[in-house]
Amino acid sequence: MSDSLLAAITAETSALQRFIAILEEEQKLLVGGDADAVLPLIDKKTGLIAELGNAGQQREAALRTLGVVLRKDAMEAWFAKAPPTLRQQWQQLLELAQTANRLNNTNGQLINTRLQYNQQALSILMSAGDGVRDDTYGPDGHKSTGSGSRPLGSA
Repeated sequence: MSDSLLAAITAETSALQRFIAILEEEQKLLVGGDADAVLPLIDKKTGLIAELGNAGQQREAALRTLGVVLRKDAMEAWFAKAPPTLRQQWQQLLELAQTANRLNNTNGQLINTRLQYNQQALSILMSAGDGVRDDTYGPDGHKSTGSGSRPLGSA
């Protein structure tokens, strides 16, 4: 068994566990409607993504050193014959990756739902205000000239 492979998988597992914790926190905030509190998590997620990338590269390098071809079928065959400790660590890593993927997809759906709701609310507000005021600003930041209609009673 390769000590460097076990170390890389352990490091990747640790980073993935921390990433999952942030995704779970993000999900709680999104479900609770506290989208502003999600913003500080972006830096943490970005740092962990970089850490996961580095750990993944170290794992791949260790596998290549052992002569393992980096294809799913080849890796599955190699890990099936690996010592139990390494096989268990690998299985845990795969399960954590699936969990992170599910959480990330769910969070993305929550964000998209919130975005659609906000866009609909804004659309309703903008259409309710058509023709009422000529001093609003459009999405491009320029002053809107209104719809050109005049209020009732003006000639």
